[in-house]
Amino acid sequence: MAVLWPSGGDVASMKSFLGPPFLSEEGKDVALNLVMLAPLTAILTLAWPRVPWWAWALLGCLIGAGAEVAQELIPSLERRPSLANIAQNAVGSWCGAAVGQMVARLVERRRRA
Repeated sequence: MAVLWPSGGDVASMKSFLGPPFLSEEGKDVALNLVMLAPLTAILTLAWPRVPWWAWALLGCLIGAGAEVAQELIPSLERRPSLANIAQNAVGSWCGAAVGQMVARLVERRRRA
């Protein structure tokens, strides 16, 4: 929801509130971009195990890139799209999907044991 919120100032205030208190404003922005899509890709990997985990990671990358493209194409949002945000979302997407895959493998091993 924050990705398409029409006020960058509101989003910055929210990030300041949500981010870890020991990080700078820029650090909070990076941290929140890293974790934005990780839970989604982890859950998708666990929920649909027949779909390769890397496909969910790629979907997360597309969602992150799509959000930044939307911010660029909709000037009324008053947001600043960033390639760095795309990269941070991508890293989070891959990490989330990889963690989901690792959890799925652990669960499978325990079932077999």
